[in-house]
Amino acid sequence: MSSSNGTDDERNSELERLYSPSQWSHRYSAEEVIAKHIQIITQESEKVLKLFPKHELEVSYGHGDRQKCDIFYPTTGAPILAFIHGGMWQMMDRTQYRSVAAGFADAGFQVVVAGYDLAPTVTLAQMESQIQQLGSFLLSKAAESGSRGVWVCGHSAGAHLASLLLHYKPVVDNLLFQGVILICGLYNLDPLLDTSYNDALRLDREKAQDISPVNRGFCDKRVKILIITAEFDSPAFKQQSMAYFELMVKKSENITLLEIKNVDHFDIIEQMSNPKFELVSRIIEMVSNKVS
Repeated sequence: MSSSNGTDDERNSELERLYSPSQWSHRYSAEEVIAKHIQIITQESEKVLKLFPKHELEVSYGHGDRQKCDIFYPTTGAPILAFIHGGMWQMMDRTQYRSVAAGFADAGFQVVVAGYDLAPTVTLAQMESQIQQLGSFLLSKAAESGSRGVWVCGHSAGAHLASLLLHYKPVVDNLLFQGVILICGLYNLDPLLDTSYNDALRLDREKAQDISPVNRGFCDKRVKILIITAEFDSPAFKQQSMAYFELMVKKSENITLLEIKNVDHFDIIEQMSNPKFELVSRIIEMVSNKVS
């Protein structure tokens, strides 16, 4: 039966489009923007090893098949910046996102590009546990190396996972944990229940609410939070970032919401290999100021 709000199929179709960032690019078709994204980040990732002569690859931080990270070293005592990739929790791989490290090659940061097991192999609750292990791994590494602090950056699904660290006391209570950078993330997973993404995620209402950062308590006001939106991202992703900011600004003394102009959900990450890109410059400034 249809109503003034449309049929269930129509509503589901609208939700599917709203939560499919590839549908909103101004540059290419939905299929092309994903193909181009993979091509660009893969090509840039192949160059990164030359920028960081000192590096470690395939470093395990847990027992999962994908619980590995690549570490790019500059100098002793450098702040650690970790990156968690996106892919709607069910696609992509950390090796494709080594390109992110390139933008920070001259910044003096130790860059960690981290992977995690994907749906449907594991649940979102298990992914959260893996990212908690990553947080503990990073803090141990920071303490051992004399690092000046740990920052965790995530994109899309990776931003969701990174944000969950804000609500995990063993990590957030550690003074070496400095802050998070959340790029084009999702923080309320309820709308995904009626999309095809849930075929792999296997969420019900209770699980979706439990794993949504908007429903979590906040642990420490000192931690710095930078929430990023892309001008040409899906309206749903932008709205979720703004809603999360409005929630967290009541609880945090160090939170900023920033929109990056003239980019979409994908090229905002593609451009992070460029040290002159606005977002890279902003991250360098924020991390450097915090740890100075």
